[in-house]
Amino acid sequence: MLLQSFNKGLNNVKSPNLLSTSESVICDNVDISKGALIPLNIDITDNTIVLNSIINYKNSWVTDLDTYYVIYREILYKAKPDKLYKYDGVNEYTVGIEAPTSAPTYTTGAGNLTGTYRYCYTYYNSADGTESEPSPYTGDIVLSSNNVTLTFISSTNAQTDSIRIYRIGGNISVMSLVDTIPNTTTSYTDNIADNAIDGLILASSTNGMPPAGIKYLTLHNAMLFGAVGDKLYFSKIGQPNAWSEFDFIDFDYNITGMGVTPNGLVVFTENTSHIILGNTADTFSKFLLSDKIGCIEHRTVKSMSNVLVWLSTSGICISSGSSINTISRDAIDFNTFGTPKCAEVIDDIYYLAFSDKMLVFDNRFGRTFYTIDLIAEALAVYNGKLWFNSVGLLYQFNAGTTKRTMHYKSPVLIEGYYSMVKYYNTIYVYSIGQLEFKVYIDNTLVLTYQLTDGGNEIKLPQINKLGYSIQFEVTGTGSLYEIEYKVEGRQNGR
Repeated sequence: MLLQSFNKGLNNVKSPNLLSTSESVICDNVDISKGALIPLNIDITDNTIVLNSIINYKNSWVTDLDTYYVIYREILYKAKPDKLYKYDGVNEYTVGIEAPTSAPTYTTGAGNLTGTYRYCYTYYNSADGTESEPSPYTGDIVLSSNNVTLTFISSTNAQTDSIRIYRIGGNISVMSLVDTIPNTTTSYTDNIADNAIDGLILASSTNGMPPAGIKYLTLHNAMLFGAVGDKLYFSKIGQPNAWSEFDFIDFDYNITGMGVTPNGLVVFTENTSHIILGNTADTFSKFLLSDKIGCIEHRTVKSMSNVLVWLSTSGICISSGSSINTISRDAIDFNTFGTPKCAEVIDDIYYLAFSDKMLVFDNRFGRTFYTIDLIAEALAVYNGKLWFNSVGLLYQFNAGTTKRTMHYKSPVLIEGYYSMVKYYNTIYVYSIGQLEFKVYIDNTLVLTYQLTDGGNEIKLPQINKLGYSIQFEVTGTGSLYEIEYKVEGRQNGR
């Protein structure tokens, strides 16, 4: 029997005697793309201190605690535990501007206005166009050849640089812009005739603040989406700084994650999956994808080749926004893993970090799973490389020059029938580097051997040559290319 291919990875669900010869019971730290048993490299760090949420933005690392990131129009949006923020690489502001809480006060004097008028004002950021909801309106102001001097309260929001003044009345039937003044100016005298004002209609009446504690920030169709409890909130299209308190979709249970597919936005609870179709609040509709499969951690939701990948209570799932397929069901027992933390995708490889190790779904050469002895609090992709946070430091994955310690254990090899007794004699192994090689007969360790470079001829002890099955285990930093062993039937009445 010749073993030369080790590229089908881990399967800890099936009975070991039912696995193909290229699968394994243990496949840890193996570079599965090589085909042979070759370990991955160690990771390297530059000792950059980071928190448990990381992203590379404008070629610099941004790090926060328990934060969800989205980049839209070159601005980084950060859903922190308290509020939603935006960051341009220099300044960080809250998303949205709080509206004035009181109407402007006023006095009148001689001027050009005649009619009944009402006024309001907003806070405005001229740099990106963010505008607050309007203040309460004044009562009716009856004028006859008068002007109006208005007094305002300046905004304390650091991004506000202007106040916009609006009025309705006289010959103007909608609330329209009168003038824009610096935020530091607290009074303004309006003496502009109706036919001479700017006339821009007030459009920020529903430009509210995003809800506090919004989570799972996601960009879809030029809108930001996020969850608070069982409600899915969303910004206005193309206006990530404008949120209405009425723009949300209810779910029956608390939302646990979401992700974008070519068919729409998929929203999860722990045990259900829905897809949101439509492009605006008026056209959104919600459809059930599954009433059995949900998501247990939003940070595991990633896109891979236009397919959404995530972790459910049933295992790793994929969907393009229609049917859901649990791809790990017949290969991975998740009871052997700790708490799921996060995931990332690069080059058709899905890296899924748990509290005790990492599970990898490698889709480059067909469905393959393996583990890595890596504990990560956060994952990110930058410059085509995988980066992670471990114990507060930033690392680049697999970037070192020395090798990890590989651990491989083969299937239980039965050569036809389990019930047939076989005679095992000599095993031939070709390897390079430091490796420990173990042989099991009928699940009992019968030999431990330190391999040397090149061909190794390993003879089993005479008392251990007879059995129903054989299994091999390899650990170390070297590389193993081939295992050959010969099986004979029972001899001389044995």
